[in-house]
Amino acid sequence: MFSCALLHGDFFHLFINMFVLYSFGQAVEYYYKLAFGSAADILYVLLYITSVAAANTSTLFKYKNNVSYTSVGASGAVSAVVFTSILFNPYAKIYLYGIIGLPGILLGIAYLIYSYYMSNKSSDNINHEAHFYGAVYGILFSVVFKPMLIVHFLMQLLRLN
Repeated sequence: MFSCALLHGDFFHLFINMFVLYSFGQAVEYYYKLAFGSAADILYVLLYITSVAAANTSTLFKYKNNVSYTSVGASGAVSAVVFTSILFNPYAKIYLYGIIGLPGILLGIAYLIYSYYMSNKSSDNINHEAHFYGAVYGILFSVVFKPMLIVHFLMQLLRLN
């Protein structure tokens, strides 16, 4: 359940995961300090570690009898961090290729649809299910500790604050 997050298919896979984690992790650390104060660091670490398990739980049950199935990478946990960032600031720009800036909420929705579609298609060796469940877990984790984040998120979407 946890060791897969320490292994990656190749250096590029590791680099992308760590680059995205670093980029969005800084934002989440900032938002967590505002929302949770002195508990922010502990909650951030808990978010990351528990999201590894949450992202992989459905895969574990789906493939528990398939000894040849493998899944590597921290993408599910990284997705949790990205979507936590979107929860706090849905209109923050996410830049594709460092050039095209789109609101995080739009890319987030597209990412969830794509991950769901690809997990049902099962045509490649990517655990899209872990991406999907990690993203959803990232949102739920923060909301469990601070339910008012739902109101904050909706107000951001409606641009009321």
